[in-house]
Amino acid sequence: MKPLYRQAAAGFGPAIPVDYRSVPFAVGVMGILSSNGSLTWGVQHTLDDPGPEGSLPISYSQTTTTITVTDRRVVSGVAGHGLSVADSVFLRGISGTPDGNYQIASVISQSQYTVTSAVSQTAAGNGSANNFRWDTHVSLTGQTTRADGNYAFPVRAIRLNVSAYTAGYIDLIILQGWL
Repeated sequence: MKPLYRQAAAGFGPAIPVDYRSVPFAVGVMGILSSNGSLTWGVQHTLDDPGPEGSLPISYSQTTTTITVTDRRVVSGVAGHGLSVADSVFLRGISGTPDGNYQIASVISQSQYTVTSAVSQTAAGNGSANNFRWDTHVSLTGQTTRADGNYAFPVRAIRLNVSAYTAGYIDLIILQGWL
């Protein structure tokens, strides 16, 4: 089987959606290091919706490479994005900046946060975001060798976290089965 995702640097991989509706829910996850692999890795998951239904409107302002996002979400009468540093968002519609995954750099308030863009510009406008609040897999954390685990409860997306990197790469394989 081909790796679903390969990483050769410290940092977080992209959100990889899984079918949380499958019954029974069963996902196998394996990390396989290259022969010269010298890194520390783990797996994280989110219950947040990566699809179009999970996308919410935002306002943004960008000065240099810092994008400040105002989340206009209101749930049960309470405003707030619920994000922390190291969570991520998939931003769309930021003028001059490519759509994609961005790590939360700082949390200004429960309605504002910042991310860092490779594009340096001054811009403002409206767009949309999928927010991803991540949690660590119970046993696939702090790994330095090949390891596998599973999810027996539904999750919506999985990502790789390489917390320390010296050399080589890791292949992340995700296999989901259903009846």
